[in-house]
Amino acid sequence: MAYQIKTGCQLFLVQGDLQNQLYQALRLGGAPPEDWSKFWDLEKFCESTKGRRKPVLPVFNKDEAWESRRPRNDPESEVFLDFIRKMVITEPERRSQIAELLRHPFLS
Repeated sequence: MAYQIKTGCQLFLVQGDLQNQLYQALRLGGAPPEDWSKFWDLEKFCESTKGRRKPVLPVFNKDEAWESRRPRNDPESEVFLDFIRKMVITEPERRSQIAELLRHPFLS
């Protein structure tokens, strides 16, 4: 929501089916933990996209995904993206706690 308010754009597209939405979120938050394999089969999902104009690859390059979301012509973009990235980490134990986020330079 903070990303959308600041940039006027969605952080990731919520079009398509649930599998595609999950993939879009994982591109930004990082690869799914091993124990997710019983709930979501990444290889099967990627295979199902082969007929598309841009098939999905089972690769999670977070830096590349975030670079495409960098607000242009914004001197705060580096600090802002760091703030958002800390909240969008797939693994909960690696995600920033609210107290840490409240001390983030973006909110200063």
